[in-house]
Amino acid sequence: MWFSASILFRVETLDQLPCYCESIVLFQAASEDQALLLAGQWGKEYEDEILETNGKKTRWVYEKVLDVWELFDEKIESGTEVYTRFWGNPPFIEEP
Repeated sequence: MWFSASILFRVETLDQLPCYCESIVLFQAASEDQALLLAGQWGKEYEDEILETNGKKTRWVYEKVLDVWELFDEKIESGTEVYTRFWGNPPFIEEP
């Protein structure tokens, strides 16, 4: 089975407040629990410290797996839905 995982990273630079990055990554796994484990391992392996072209260091710090979602399509191809999220009151929509 295919699963997508929403993985949260904190991105730090020395002179700025941290920002956060959400990555959606696909995993093939036998169960949701296995996909969660694989996503956590991937997040830890993705942690890095990078020297930017401006000479500043940027750190990518794995925070956690936010969500794991089983894909409904058996075949991965163009147009395959890989992640869906529901909100009751999304933070980016202004109320009329």
